[in-house]
Amino acid sequence: IFFLIIFLAFVIRSFAMPKEREFLTRIFVFGVIFRIVLTLVIKFMLISRGKWMYFAEGAKAPVLFGDDGFNSIVSWWIAQYVSGQPLSDYLSLVVSSPIGEYGRNGYLYVIALFYYIFGYSPVSVVFLNCIISALTGVVYYYIAKRVASVKAAKITAFFVTFFPSLILWSCTNLKEPLFIFNTGVILWLFLLLLEKIKIKYLILLILVLILQYSLRTWTIKPMLIIFFISYLLKNIRIKMWHFLLGAVVLFGFCAIFKGKILEMKGALVDYHIGVFFTGGSTYKIYDNWVYQKMMPTAM
Repeated sequence: IFFLIIFLAFVIRSFAMPKEREFLTRIFVFGVIFRIVLTLVIKFMLISRGKWMYFAEGAKAPVLFGDDGFNSIVSWWIAQYVSGQPLSDYLSLVVSSPIGEYGRNGYLYVIALFYYIFGYSPVSVVFLNCIISALTGVVYYYIAKRVASVKAAKITAFFVTFFPSLILWSCTNLKEPLFIFNTGVILWLFLLLLEKIKIKYLILLILVLILQYSLRTWTIKPMLIIFFISYLLKNIRIKMWHFLLGAVVLFGFCAIFKGKILEMKGALVDYHIGVFFTGGSTYKIYDNWVYQKMMPTAM
């Protein structure tokens, strides 16, 4: 992450004109300051009102929503495990399990590194997300500039930097700010590679894809498919029959694997319901009848 931050600082200096540098620096600084102040206000309110989430063996963390507290606590356990501090068999199993099990993902290691160096601090660690989220506006500035114009890029950078949900996520210990940031970096690097193949961009793209895979493993396959289709659209003269053939293949795929798709959809709904009612998330994305049907006594 720090490598990416340094790289982007270099990009701002190398790729942007003087007026662009001033604009990007200002919007980044204001974005970071606004997020840090809001984070401090939110955390103060949570702590003063006793909004703690308790975990195994007395561990606790202030929680706004979602996996905010889970990421804080499990990352602290990982930091303790790496530093050689004694943990129970249960905690040792949780922190030593492969990515994808027990909610493990690459973001936990980033936070664990912070805790390993500075100690447990579920408030100040959120400042990392504040920085990453503010940098996201810079990344999407370059994407919009490349596909549109400087004016469109400035508008994009402003709205991405100060988009309400992105600001709110950056005030928590969630992996979403890093995931969105990585997505922008991947798209930007891919656009650069479409214009001209350069080893440095290719290597950086591979590194970011690995980090993205550690956050959400399922995203790599659709990304590679999108890369392949985009490459074809740019380098092959597309005709109408190509689109028709693609539509036939897509509908044929859906018809053949209809049962599997419905099964995956049902499993996704069941998983969300389970997480919702066990306190793992406060998002309520379905209609009330879905929750009533799954757990009628809980409503």
